[in-house]
Amino acid sequence: MEMDVNGYGGMLFGIQFEDFLSRDTAVGNPVDDYLKRRGWRESVRGRRYLSALRSSVLSLYEVVDVVPGQHCDVQDLVRGGRPLRVFEKAGTEQMVKWDRIAARVIYEQGKHGFSGGILPLSPEAAQGLLRVLNASREGLQATLDAVLADEQIMAEASSPLAIDDLHLREACPTFSNIWLMYTLERLHAPLPELYNGDGDPITFIETHFPLTAETRAAVIQRLNAAPEWVTAGDEPPFWNWLEAEPPARKDVPQEGQSFDTLLDGHQSVSGNLELGRRALIFSTNSEARAERGKAVLGTLLAGLVGAPLSQVQSPEQALAEADDDGNNESIALDIDPETAAAVMQDYFDQHYQNCLDEPIPVLGNRTPRQCAASPAHRPEVIAWLKQLENSEQRRITGTGQKPYDTRWLWQALGLEP
Repeated sequence: MEMDVNGYGGMLFGIQFEDFLSRDTAVGNPVDDYLKRRGWRESVRGRRYLSALRSSVLSLYEVVDVVPGQHCDVQDLVRGGRPLRVFEKAGTEQMVKWDRIAARVIYEQGKHGFSGGILPLSPEAAQGLLRVLNASREGLQATLDAVLADEQIMAEASSPLAIDDLHLREACPTFSNIWLMYTLERLHAPLPELYNGDGDPITFIETHFPLTAETRAAVIQRLNAAPEWVTAGDEPPFWNWLEAEPPARKDVPQEGQSFDTLLDGHQSVSGNLELGRRALIFSTNSEARAERGKAVLGTLLAGLVGAPLSQVQSPEQALAEADDDGNNESIALDIDPETAAAVMQDYFDQHYQNCLDEPIPVLGNRTPRQCAASPAHRPEVIAWLKQLENSEQRRITGTGQKPYDTRWLWQALGLEP
């Protein structure tokens, strides 16, 4: 039921049904039996398709290129070999580069196509599946080595391609179970642990400093004169807080996610300050920053504002409030598309330039440059780059925007896709 509600039931059924059609049993194969008894009802093309499906195997593929609505190039991650161009209309509409999919590729009428059932896998699920498949293949190889003593039979039956096909022909339950395990885990997963640039857990805190009309001008004057408070707007007056002496960054757990707001791509913004009609509103994203900010403002604005009153909101509460207030409707910003693209380009350029020399949790707290220089860790940074590109392609899908060009990142690290 849960799979149907989330739109996954049809995917899983398609994979399982095709496995049933391709299996050999003690009484034969369903497709062979159908073609023998009722094959005359099918067109020539239909019989060819069923025969190709009957002899196909499910495998794990990585999308190395795609033209949505036309075709994609896929690399078999289990059997290797050259990428295959697969002609598919519906299945490629939402597909992007570096997606991992479980599918059957069949060959008919001079070109490759998908049989029908496709399971999308997350990078984590794909890696987990490959580990299980590699282990079970080693077990199959050992069994064959022990059973097949005849050298000629061994040569015919234990070629790498023959073993891979034999292995994959029995592996559909493994594909389905791992996909199901990771999918259910994702559907029921709580929000990841979120941290700001200081390494503190993210909590949204809004602090109000009461003020009067008589002190309003003096408050603006003091804030404008303070180097830590950078003017960011006039109507209403708004400032970014750039701490003069920010604390040393704490280590973030590997399973956590770190976010921060940067000014000009490199200066961390510790908080924001907005001047309302009756209060000065200070917003930040951690308890530690809130306490430091209140201390700074208390000293700077002594005698001009009243005692602060804070309101705390967790990320979960903020998301729930956004859903209730916004009804999940997006806000259309009146920004020229070219200007928006240029702003995003500058932001990503600076962000990823900094990332090259910063420890990344998913890389074992090593920097991308360190991983690229180490043969042992190079696959990790390649997977990281692929995930960046995949996420960016997903971000712009349906927006008409151009994806951020990450080729310079590969070049800077001396790597090739």
